[in-house]
Amino acid sequence: MSLESFLAARCRNTAHKATTLVRYYLYEGERFSVCLHKFRRDDERGVYHDHPFDWVSLFFGSYVEQRPNEKPRRKWFINTGGAQPHRVEDTRGMWTLVFRGPETREWSYTKEEMT
Repeated sequence: MSLESFLAARCRNTAHKATTLVRYYLYEGERFSVCLHKFRRDDERGVYHDHPFDWVSLFFGSYVEQRPNEKPRRKWFINTGGAQPHRVEDTRGMWTLVFRGPETREWSYTKEEMT
């Protein structure tokens, strides 16, 4: 049995065909949650998102993170976030383990201005 089959049979997940990633909830609590993410594809070019919660992520692989008005940076290890807009690319089936706090607002998406 593959890891994905095992997780799909035992964890709530938020996947559908168009999703960037599959999110498997390993633990869901009032104060924090633990999720395992499997990336399916890169974020849409020129569209940035932020997170409505504080989080820490452990990477099993690497990806390139792009923030508005900054050079892209390859990330290999721990990333923390919240309200900082970003997009990810070069995910190539990468997995991350995410520890997230409670949601404090709505998700936010920003489209980059084309000049």
